[in-house]
Formats: sequence, structure tokens, C-alpha cells
Amino acid sequence: MNYDEVRTELDNAPWFGRTPTLARMEALLEHLQLCHYPSRTIIVTGTNGKGSVSAFLHAILRQKYKTGLFTSPHLEDWTERIRVDGEDISRSDFARLYERVREVFSYVERVTGERPTVFERLLAVALLYFGEQQTDINVVEVGIEGPYDSTNLLPAEAVAVASVGLDHTKLLGSTEQEIAAAISAAFRPRRIAVLGRSSSESLDILEAAARRRRNQVYRYGREFWWDGRFVSFFGSLGLKVNLLGTHQHWNACTAVQTVLALKERGLQVEPRFISAGIEQAQWPGRLEIVRHEPLLLLDGAHNPSAAEVLFNALCELFPGKRWVLIFAAMQDKDWRKVLGPLLSLATRVEVVAMPYERAEKPENIIDFLTALGVPARICTEEEAIETNEDAIAFGSLYLVGDLRRLIRRGV
Repeated sequence: MNYDEVRTELDNAPWFGRTPTLARMEALLEHLQLCHYPSRTIIVTGTNGKGSVSAFLHAILRQKYKTGLFTSPHLEDWTERIRVDGEDISRSDFARLYERVREVFSYVERVTGERPTVFERLLAVALLYFGEQQTDINVVEVGIEGPYDSTNLLPAEAVAVASVGLDHTKLLGSTEQEIAAAISAAFRPRRIAVLGRSSSESLDILEAAARRRRNQVYRYGREFWWDGRFVSFFGSLGLKVNLLGTHQHWNACTAVQTVLALKERGLQVEPRFISAGIEQAQWPGRLEIVRHEPLLLLDGAHNPSAAEVLFNALCELFPGKRWVLIFAAMQDKDWRKVLGPLLSLATRVEVVAMPYERAEKPENIIDFLTALGVPARICTEEEAIETNEDAIAFGSLYLVGDLRRLIRRGV
């Protein structure tokens, strides 16, 4: 198979299995002989911020070690999900390893009754690639959290929780406390648990679960925190964080604390590596400025917690500024609560008609805005980026990826 054939197959492959189970991933790992993966692994989980925490960790660790990174979703290309030392897997390697994983599909279907999901396939490709590249350590971002997340089958030295908020409520629970309990399934016995900034109730649930598994626990606000610099019982460290928003300082702290905790278990990372990694870390599509005149920002906020963070960041970074909101969402998201907090900053809303079957009908979003008296219109992705006013695009990572692609191509 070539890369275009693989991309077409993935675009049409199942995102979820018929039943929640780890059996498909177990069969893949067994048949591909990945059950006892040699590299050290850090798992990053949580509702929002896990991609940023993963990016910070990857940037720090690659200063010293050959480091793999597995994240999701991608913005423009499937290869973005798998990296080693800052470089995406090549399309040829991606296609070659995908075909190797594909050869196991019939076996998986025979023993489980189903073919692997998209996430399971890509995780297997990543592990094969990291093995070929002989990485020293890998940072692996979870899928949708919970007891049936495929990454739960990987041995890990540490689990970092970025934050807890409301998302995937049909799968994980309808309250933050239920979601925190689901996220806690990632903790491994007698390992390290780093709990990023969240509500005290959620942190209590996470800590209790981690301690039941006899983890060494580091909790934001107690063992480490941000006070204009990173502060912990290990000492303090000035950090230059180039990702925008105070929340990225919180995410950076979670990454730094994870690295410091692993130093006690043999990881050799000097403070200068930490500072350099944090400064160099990039994570596109998160309060990313892609045009300056007029200003155009892209942000992947697609759940209520992320929308609140985005609102606070815009007020902090651009006090008093009003924005054209460029918005689209998927049907399974609580898009009214995502859009709502930003409306007080809006001059008008450009509702984008995205070319995806799972996208919310723009007419439904227009009806919601009309009832609130907010000026709005339906537009194409190309029309959205033609605005001559300062604008912020958010609501879906699919939207962010599409707009990045259009801007990069000069459309």
C-alpha cells in the first residue's frame, strides 16, 4: 500500500469498536510481539492539555534521549501523530508499517470478532516505529481515557494527568468526578502519578486512586505549582513558555514535575535541558497565531472546559478586544456550551460548513445564535479566512486543521 491508500483506508475505518474492550489491542500486541516493549514510557492523559503536556515532555527529553512521541488527533497529516526527536514519521515508513499491522487484521478479527479501530492501528504503527528507531523513552498520549483505552496495556513508569473537565461524557461520565474516576484507570501499580491543575474534587479522586495502586503522587498546588516560575519541593526554575496562555504554564509545570520525579528513578535530565525543552516546545493549533494583519488565531477548544480556558486566555492576552468568531463543531460535542462563553467577545460569528459527515449542521448553530440575537452567517472554510477583521477560529480540531492547511497553501 502507498500512503494515499493508507490514508483513504483510515478515513473510512471505525473509530470505535462495537463493544468496549482491550481484546483487539491485546491481539495486535501479541501477534506483533509488542507485549514486552523495551523502551521506557510516559503516559499522558486528561481532558484538556494532554497534547501540550506531551509536547513539553517530548521537547525536554529529546535534549538528552532519543524520544518517541505519539499523539492524537492530527491537524493536517496522519504522520503528525508519530514522531521521533521532533521529526514526523515519513509517509513511506508510515505506509510500510501500517501494511505490517494490516496483515494482523484477520487474526484480530478471528479472535475478537472485530477489526482494530483507527486508534489501535495507529498505536501499533507507533510502537513498531519506535522499536525500529530504538528510542530510549516514549511519550504516549491516551485516546479517550478510561478503562478501555488501548494505552492501558503498555508498561509505563509515569502517568501525567493534564486536567479534568467535561468531554466524552457518553463514554466517561456526566460529571467531572465521574470523568476523574475514569481517567484514573491509567495509573499503573507502584509507579509515578503527576496530577495537573484541576478542581480539588477531581484531584482528590485521582489521588485516592493513585494511592490505592501505591503510586508516588505529585499534586498541582501542593507538591508543585506555577508562581511566575515553576516551584516544587525539588526547587524552583524559571521557564520561558512560548505557547500562549497561562494554562500553558500549568501544562509546562506538569511536564517538568514528571521529569523531575523520574530523575529519582534514574532519568538523567539537567535543569538546562528542562529550560531549553520548555522554550523550544511547539504545539500547533492551540492559541496559534497564523496571521498578524489582520490577526487570526486558531485554537482547538472543543469542550466547555477548553472554551473557558480560551475565553480567559483571550481576556488576559488581548484585554478589551472584540473578535470575529469562526466556529464549527462535531455533532457529539456540547457545542452550545463551547460557543457560549466566547459570545461576549464577538462582533459576529462565521459558522463554517465543514465537509464532514459528523459535523454539526451549520443551520442548527445559526438557529441557536439567532435566538440569542448574535449576528451570524454560514460560510465555507475558504470564506472564513478571508475576513479582514481580527478573528479566532475554534470549536473543532478538524476546523483548525483545515484552516491551517488553507493558510499554508496561500488560499
